[in-house]
Amino acid sequence: MWYHDKELKFECQEGCSKCCEVESGEYGHVSFHHTDVERLSVQERKEVIWLGRANTKKHEYWEVPITWNSPCMFLENYAADGDPDINGCNVHNVKPKPCAAYPFWPVVMESEEAWNKEAEFCPGIGKGDVIIDVQERLDSVKDYPNLER
Repeated sequence: MWYHDKELKFECQEGCSKCCEVESGEYGHVSFHHTDVERLSVQERKEVIWLGRANTKKHEYWEVPITWNSPCMFLENYAADGDPDINGCNVHNVKPKPCAAYPFWPVVMESEEAWNKEAEFCPGIGKGDVIIDVQERLDSVKDYPNLER
């Protein structure tokens, strides 16, 4: 794979939530495996069915829709440094595997060109420390369907 001999850097940027949203007129989703649902249920202190009730279960995965005017249901505004327009994940410590693995998704890692294109969207690519567990991150989401931003 093209990335094996590269030193890829990534670090989420404070206040950025671009990977939790889609651009105007677009549609996306967040995929959850039952293990994600269980972790979220413990975090939220709600029953496991809490997530499945409001969303469609596809195969072994749940999908939560994201539209340009309705970002991820776990994204909320918080006032960091007094700026109410900065967003944050309210389940950051137990977020679904695809969210934790981003931007190391198969579709992004299929070529250096795809990685560079994603870097135009994601301000954290190229910042921070070199990521040494790229393959592990990819493997953690290999069975998730439709991982596209």
